[in-house]
Amino acid sequence: MTRHETSTNPKQKRGGPIQVFCSGDGHPLPEIDRAEGVYMWDTDRKRYLDGSSGPVICNPGHSNARVLKAMADQAAKVCFASRAVFENAPNRRLAEKFVALAGPGFDQAFIVSGGSEATEAAITLAHQYAVSKGEAGRWKVLARNPSYHGATLGAVSITGDPQSEAVFEAVTRIMPKVPAPFGYRLPEGVNAETHAMACANALEDIIRSEGPEIVLAFIMEPVGGLATNSIVAPVVAAGGFLHGHTYSANPLSCAVAEAVPDEIIDRDLMLNATEISAYLRAQLGEVAAASHIVGDIRGKGLLMAAEIVADKTTKAILPARHRAVYRLRDIGIEKGLLLYTGKTVGGAFGKWVMISPPLTLARAEADELVALFSDTIAAFEAEIRAQGAI
Repeated sequence: MTRHETSTNPKQKRGGPIQVFCSGDGHPLPEIDRAEGVYMWDTDRKRYLDGSSGPVICNPGHSNARVLKAMADQAAKVCFASRAVFENAPNRRLAEKFVALAGPGFDQAFIVSGGSEATEAAITLAHQYAVSKGEAGRWKVLARNPSYHGATLGAVSITGDPQSEAVFEAVTRIMPKVPAPFGYRLPEGVNAETHAMACANALEDIIRSEGPEIVLAFIMEPVGGLATNSIVAPVVAAGGFLHGHTYSANPLSCAVAEAVPDEIIDRDLMLNATEISAYLRAQLGEVAAASHIVGDIRGKGLLMAAEIVADKTTKAILPARHRAVYRLRDIGIEKGLLLYTGKTVGGAFGKWVMISPPLTLARAEADELVALFSDTIAAFEAEIRAQGAI
């Protein structure tokens, strides 16, 4: 379509929001008005419990006072300064804080704006390190299938998803994959330990078959990662890190990011997460036990997920026509619960909803979350039962 042509779709008005780029089912999304703690309100004043933290980024809760103050204080000084021209105190303090909290083996922090950027930075740093050591032939980054590492083309190349590979293989170089050791759906005749060992052996095999001299790295899905001096120093000596984004380490974002660990530490939110997660997981387990479609509750701390199945015994996956996770999302919205949904490799490896509320979650809020989740599951279960799916 040229710039002067108009769409033939009458629903597609010019200047629409970002959602016009996504495939929709005619279900309009609510419009956000404000948020506080674990709750969000739309412009019709309906309240929602945010069961997935944003998704999964608002750890200290929405509209956190310390974070808002840090944002306002820094904005009053300077919002942006290019890292190529200036250092800035928030970036320096944040890097020092991250490294101190990360422990041994993490010496330097390259601050970026999101996960895809972090993946790109990790690949770039690994290759430049190899070049600085005289091993420029190392370029293959091995990854797991399935896996997800971001939406930029470099991240897509190491993401284990045949659907995205098919769409983008012409504009990127798809990297080799090894099987991920799933614990819920095990291959016939193995247990979790022997399956994990088989996956580890598959990694060794693919390194040998691809060529150890050209394999650069293996990426998993860690909880966190920064970089060691042993990697950074040779790259700097060879001319510096040839990488970066416009908003990398900008002072406003760094000031906000610095306030988050301070809030988590000062309010002992990690302890709260540990205690409330045990309570929440037990409650969710009761929902799963009473349901015919919740096959598994898994996770660590307040980072949890519920596997949605057609049959708990066989672990069969619901057919695509039921749009399981999307219906659960929509029903949750109707009932006042916000859930982050996913289909591993388009549903081939499973369908799930993520339950990861802010670390500030109180017991009464956990009870409300469980009640809303139970109602959401029950409504969807009744819907597909009427369709003869279970």
